[in-house]
Amino acid sequence: MLVLANMAAGNELNKEAVMDVTVPHRADRIKPSFVVNFLQSKDKQLRVATLWCILNLIYPNSESSSTRVARLQNAGVISQVKNMINDPCLDCKVLLSLLNLDIMHILIFE
Repeated sequence: MLVLANMAAGNELNKEAVMDVTVPHRADRIKPSFVVNFLQSKDKQLRVATLWCILNLIYPNSESSSTRVARLQNAGVISQVKNMINDPCLDCKVLLSLLNLDIMHILIFE
């Protein structure tokens, strides 16, 4: 997941490649995305890496960040992020705060 998080910090082409792996265009609504499963993991390092990946994907200054947020919403990732507000891991709490700010910024201003 850290590799995907680092790739997601790259240019638009890199971000789209990560999106295609993490949230396929034809998302299977019966089976949740592995990203949702990773966010629900008991392993805090996996949750942190997954949150970094999402944060890098939806960075507000990116060209297609609103499109990526919509895809993540449709896959149930954003709702899982919102459900994690009481995560016991301090690193997760910090990243969740940043993510929620970015999501609000994108939904309001784009």
